Amino acid sequence: MLVSVAYFATVPLESIKSSKEIIANLVFQTIFPSVSSAGDVAVTVLQVLVALSSLGSVIAATTSTSRVVRERG
Repeated sequence: MLVSVAYFATVPLESIKSSKEIIANLVFQTIFPSVSSAGDVAVTVLQVLVALSSLGSVIAATTSTSRVVRERG
């Protein structure tokens, strides 16, 4: 709930409506403005964090499934 409030407090509603990007990208671009001409560093960092989170979820699911199979025999 607080994340939604933070999104709307950070990015104006008109910017959210007119953008083709996800709101998290807009928030990262607003909080961490790009200083690099090679691309938007903040959005890249967000994408890396999402990828790491997904990888952690897959590893946890694989580990717990293998333990259940081992215990069941």
